[in-house]
Amino acid sequence: MSPEIFTLLDKEMTMARTAISEKNDGKARVCARRAIVILMQHTDATEQSEWNSRLALEHLTKTDEFPNEVVNAAKRLQGGLRAQLLGEEYSENPIEDAEIIIRYFVDLP
Repeated sequence: MSPEIFTLLDKEMTMARTAISEKNDGKARVCARRAIVILMQHTDATEQSEWNSRLALEHLTKTDEFPNEVVNAAKRLQGGLRAQLLGEEYSENPIEDAEIIIRYFVDLP
């Protein structure tokens, strides 16, 4: 992965941390999801070239090639305020969940 990609990922994760410090969990989730989209657009994970957060997270949760830790982090990131209100699975720590996914792809040979 190029240094430019790491810069883009860092920018999104920094915005997510800022959002958390401002008690804006929704914005933090959006930033974490955008980081995953950036990651998926610049990896050889699939032949797909156009990603959005829904497609990226669905791919991570529905493809058998990813470890449970990555799948579970992606599932949590899929949930937002509606999921929280309905008692469904959602990310209580979108930064940590995004970092789990990012580490997986960065550590690939």
